[in-house]
Amino acid sequence: DGIVDGHDEDASDGGGGGGDGGGESDEDKRKRLERQLERLDRQIDQARRRARQALRVTDEELDEMLAGDEEEVDAGAFMVDGELWIWGHDLDVEDDAVYSYRISVQVANPMYAKKLSLPESQRPMAEAVAIASDASAWSTGTQVGRPVQIFSVRAMPGGDTAEHQFGAASFDVYRFHDGRWWDERISVTPGTAIGGLVNVGGDDDTGTAIDFSTGYVLIDVVQIPGATAEELKYGTGADLLIGRAGPAGEEVLLVNVRDDRSKARPEVVDPADAPS
Repeated sequence: DGIVDGHDEDASDGGGGGGDGGGESDEDKRKRLERQLERLDRQIDQARRRARQALRVTDEELDEMLAGDEEEVDAGAFMVDGELWIWGHDLDVEDDAVYSYRISVQVANPMYAKKLSLPESQRPMAEAVAIASDASAWSTGTQVGRPVQIFSVRAMPGGDTAEHQFGAASFDVYRFHDGRWWDERISVTPGTAIGGLVNVGGDDDTGTAIDFSTGYVLIDVVQIPGATAEELKYGTGADLLIGRAGPAGEEVLLVNVRDDRSKARPEVVDPADAPS
């Protein structure tokens, strides 16, 4: 910035120098060069400060990065051949919502902080720390599944001769945890929460604690009119009334075991059985 066409902006247009032929004296020239060096030092300090903020590194780490740029390296070591997989995580998704995504890639600007080495017309190219690509096309929509799913498997009405006077029910609860689905069969009686913290795959010290809470409570077991003795025996002769309280108010559902048995369920794969 201090030199234009080989001449310093601070240089006077002749006269006042006190030297031979009206040029500047050696002392004036020395002072002018010192001012120019000070100005360049300030510009370097500003560029380093912006680089540290953008790269989130310390001054020592920046020195190491800059020193590395001066070393001879194999350009092929930085070439990417074929496909490059990039994982992105959206931590704010909502259940059952559909999301589409697109991506833009930023790479380090090789001209950053090298403005003085560039022609005047190219110096704006050295101002940005990173260079961003155009955004990709939007992806196809992806629907977010619920992390907890519940399926009724057995409904036993109550009665004087029943094992549970007010009835009982069993549910298969599926929980997505640590990158895979886990399942647990949970039996409850009316007034009991469906699910909770369960230690699976071992004892309290070696197992994995999984939260199978569904937020639902079993309200009642209602025998279906005309249910046969065989249906009652195998737990398909009654409907289940379950409910929960949520942001939108109370939710009460009538669940049919036969319907739930025919529904598709998440696939549970133990890591030990997964293909390598």
